[in-house]
Order: sequence, then C-alpha cells, then structure tokens
Amino acid sequence: MTVKRLLSTLTILLLPLTAGAQYLLLMGNEEHTALYLNPAKVWNYNHYEHSRWGAGIRLVTHPTNFIFNRIDADAYFGYGTYDERWKYGVGLSEFFRNSVFYQRAVYDYTAAGSRRIPNPWSNEGQLLGNFMASRMTEVHSITLGYRLHTSHWRWAMVIEGGERGWLFDDKNLIYNNSTPINFTNFIHIRLLMRHQCGISAMLEGAMDGSMVRLLADYKKIIPLNLFNLDIYAQGGITPKHNEYIDMFDLGGMWGSPLYMSTYLSTARPNEFTANTFAMINLRLQTARPLYKIHSELLNVGSNPSPFVALTAVWGNLWGQDTDGRRAWLTSYLQAPNLGILEPTLGINGIIHFGEVDWGGSITYRTTPKNASYCYTNPQENLMFILTATLLLNEK
Repeated sequence: MTVKRLLSTLTILLLPLTAGAQYLLLMGNEEHTALYLNPAKVWNYNHYEHSRWGAGIRLVTHPTNFIFNRIDADAYFGYGTYDERWKYGVGLSEFFRNSVFYQRAVYDYTAAGSRRIPNPWSNEGQLLGNFMASRMTEVHSITLGYRLHTSHWRWAMVIEGGERGWLFDDKNLIYNNSTPINFTNFIHIRLLMRHQCGISAMLEGAMDGSMVRLLADYKKIIPLNLFNLDIYAQGGITPKHNEYIDMFDLGGMWGSPLYMSTYLSTARPNEFTANTFAMINLRLQTARPLYKIHSELLNVGSNPSPFVALTAVWGNLWGQDTDGRRAWLTSYLQAPNLGILEPTLGINGIIHFGEVDWGGSITYRTTPKNASYCYTNPQENLMFILTATLLLNEK
C-alpha cells in the first residue's frame, strides 16, 4: 500500500470519530457565549490537496439585548500541500424563534455533479465526504439564506453567487495541479424542504436558465419485531443542456475501506454520470445485538448485529453530444442504463469503542451481461468493507 493510499484510508477511517465530536468546547458553556474548535478541519487527506492543514472555530452567543435569540459565527481555513492553495470559509447566522438568516463567503473545492442534498439547518462548512469524489470544482462564492422551522416541516431558500472552474482536465478528467479551467460566473437559487416523515427535496436553478436540477430522497426506519428495516431512496433529474459539472455523479466508493449505504460500493470514481437516476437501498438488521459485553475500564466491548442489504441503481444520459460541443463525452461517460444490484452481508458492532460500533461486510456487484460496465472477473465485483455506526443517541 502506497503512502498516499494509506493516508486516504486513514482519513476515511477517522471520519466517524470526527463526526462524533464535531466541535470541542474551548471556553464558555452551551447556555451562554461559547467558543468551539472543529477538529475535523485540523487535518485531512484527499486526491487534490494531499495533506490539508487548517483550523476551524465557531462562536455561539446568547445576547439578551438584541432582537435575535442567538448569533452564531464560524470560520475555517486550510492549506493544501499539493495544490499550494489556501481555502477559507466565514459565516454568520442570526437566530429568531423559528427561523434563521445566514450569510457565508467561501473559497474552497466542491464535488462536481454532487447528488447530496445540502443541510442548511446545520453548520456544515467544508465536508470531508466531498473529497471522496474524483471530480471537483474550485468555487469562490457568497451565500445568502433563510430557513424556517415549523412543527413538521423545514424550509429554506438559498441564493449563491460567484465563480467556479473545473479542477480536472477535460480529456482524462484528472486533476492536473495547474490553473483551473473554464472559469464561469454563476448565480444559483436553491429551494429546499424536509418533512419529519423522512422526505427531503431540493430544486436548484441558475438565474440565466442554463441549469436546473431536482433532487429528492426518502429515509425511514421501520421496526419489525426482531428486525429493523432501513429504507433509503433517492432520485434526480436535469435537462440535457446542463453543463457537465451539473450532471449527477453516480461514482461510488471503490477502494474506500468503509461501507456507506448511499453509495455504490463497487463503482469506480468517475464510472457513472447521469442526467436522471434512481436509487434505493434496503437494509434489514437485527433489532437487538446477539449479545453484549463491555469493559468500563477500557471503554471497549462487543454487541454484534448481523444485517443484509440490497442497493439498486439506474441512470441515463440524454443526448450528451447532440450539440457537438462536448463530443469527447460520448467516448468516456456512461450511465448505469441497464441497472446495477449490490447485495451486502455484514455484521455491525463486532467491536464497540467509544461512540462507534465497528464491523465488517462483503458486497458483490451484479450487472446484466450485455452492459458495457459488466466485469467478467469476479474479483472486480467483490468488496470486503468495514462498517462504522455512530451511537450518540443511545446514551
């Protein structure tokens, strides 16, 4: 294993741990003005920057002599040792009783063709998960947003403007460590909604009408006596005239050591791009562990829970070369237009340490034999993966 692969694996393995302690209290307390450190922004490793060093802080105030119930301020910076570029983000949020105004200014890298629905109801900043993607864009942007929280619904409207450029070469789609190409100005408007039943949706469009994207997903946990059934479904659609970086990237987690139910475990980065897609993941897991053992002294234990899962994905590309502007896409891009099935068998909680249950799983990729993306070598379709489950809600 090369040093780069080792560092990438270490970064992904640390992801559940940093997610469990996103902010560390430096001074004050949660009831009054407090300053927090974000440990996830101190270091990470990715394909574009290699080692990224930086820091992130968050200031939470509870003023009594203002019209706001609370004011949040956050900032981060980072430096990539390979690209030799600084990145930063600063934000301010003003809280009312059931709504928030917020403003952000960012210079950073984001995943091209991302199919992740942003969460405007939390302080996200730079997401480590984005760096698992292999096609990124460099973005300078200013964001203005408003979010409203009711008893059953959460609504948000976001206006983002700035400029962005590709970080990958338009022939082989790999980062070339040079000046980003195809810089363009943009103004995007996003409308987001979430319901407590598990439905989320985002409608995103450019002010000049050059881009429209619609994404929706559904999450639900159904208790079934001895088992729990986890359901995750997602779909997206865009017009065929969208720029390449606004199509959906369905590339999966091939080479990642962690099992992630919302990705294709056996799909290679850059393998699939689509104008429209649909995905469903079903996971049936024992409602209770087979047994529980725990050492209070070492904070280590075991509470294994077997599970089986099935992921199905379909996608399509619509006339991506009809205008002649990007003929190279036809020889490179493909969509899972004949579908993919990935059955998974695993055990969560073989080792319990801190706030994370670690386990293992095996995933196998099944595709129609006449699909261009069908691999005849069984080893190309097989993945042995770790599982990591946060247990923050069980205290």
